[in-house]
Amino acid sequence: MKDPGGAIRPGLLSYLAIMETLTLKLNGTTTLDLPGKGTSGYSWSVVAIPVGIVRITQEYLIPVEPMPGASGIERFTVTGIARGTCTLQFRLQRSWEKDKEPLDTKSYTVSVGQ
Repeated sequence: MKDPGGAIRPGLLSYLAIMETLTLKLNGTTTLDLPGKGTSGYSWSVVAIPVGIVRITQEYLIPVEPMPGASGIERFTVTGIARGTCTLQFRLQRSWEKDKEPLDTKSYTVSVGQ
């Protein structure tokens, strides 16, 4: 991505560097544990769920030894429901700050095979 002046945006290189690839069997599952920041109002969300290739569920795991201000883990379970490839994008953002840049992003390429 380039800005109007033609330069590469500073965040793009780090965004590309963190993209990971997940390979699932049909009906196979994997979990993605993303560090929570719920005590400060931030939560992870899926930007867009590709229809027909994967199913995603989300749960919040409370810290084993909770301390004041400690956040847990946001666990996303990804299940391959049809063969194909898709991209999952996650944003760490406050729900009431949709017009602001997310605090963090994660992207995964998911490949569902046999």
